[in-house]
Amino acid sequence: LRKLLTLFPRGQRDAPLSPAARRGAARDRFGNWFWIGHDHRTVYWMPQHSRRVSAFWTQAAPTRPAPPAGQFHPAVEEPPVVADLGGLAVTTHHYLVAGDVTRRSLLLFDLHAAGAPLRLLFPDAIPFEPFDMTPAPGGGVFVLDRRHRTYFALDRTFRLVTEPERLVEIAHAEEADFRPTGGTVVVRPSRKLPEGFPVAADNPISIEALPDGSVLILDATPSPRASRLLHYRLGVEVSPPLALADDVEVTTEGEESIQTHLDVIGHDIAWHDGTLYVVERDGNQVIAFALDV
Repeated sequence: LRKLLTLFPRGQRDAPLSPAARRGAARDRFGNWFWIGHDHRTVYWMPQHSRRVSAFWTQAAPTRPAPPAGQFHPAVEEPPVVADLGGLAVTTHHYLVAGDVTRRSLLLFDLHAAGAPLRLLFPDAIPFEPFDMTPAPGGGVFVLDRRHRTYFALDRTFRLVTEPERLVEIAHAEEADFRPTGGTVVVRPSRKLPEGFPVAADNPISIEALPDGSVLILDATPSPRASRLLHYRLGVEVSPPLALADDVEVTTEGEESIQTHLDVIGHDIAWHDGTLYVVERDGNQVIAFALDV
């Protein structure tokens, strides 16, 4: 019998997977799983060799006891800001990184030391809305911003990696208000921060790191019938876009006809040891491609 690739289409009542439902999941070096819950606000974890799920981090407001009579207390309690999370990764140095869409920031959890996360804020001058993440070689992380079609690279100390032409001035140089009498003018230098690397994609929804420090980005929009795979190293496109398609005999479950061409519209990707795994948009299977980068 000929070896055929079988496609499993979705049912008539099933809808294609929506990118808006993507949240983020990752596994650390010890086999523990972490992921963002359906509410987009809670991080859960499941230890290795266990099926018991626990809340790793929540945003519930701490309970405060009523103040004693006669003492000062806030006249109006300000409600805590509940953030929507987007994207999650565990770095090779054992930090869990989660994107905070509401506050335009990253939450950094030290999985060795435990405790509350550190928050890495992005200034208003830098467009930033985390959507997907992947650990970078050497302990860093790559963050994909789907809305602005950019991605960011952070090193193992969570400092932004950039190129000189991508620096944006967020504070102008100005003279200091005070200085010694008769002294020279003191000028505070301007402050610059890097913006993200632009991605030539219509709908970038997934990012995956390669061992050489470059990244693969999935452009889910069919062009014309299949999604595209983009290959970047910082701001440089390493190679032309690659369509997720191949000339191969394919049969669809429940049908007798055989097709000789495969077009894949992807929902997510993962790369490991020369193989690219693509989650098909219908959500019923993963298709593997041998990929020579």
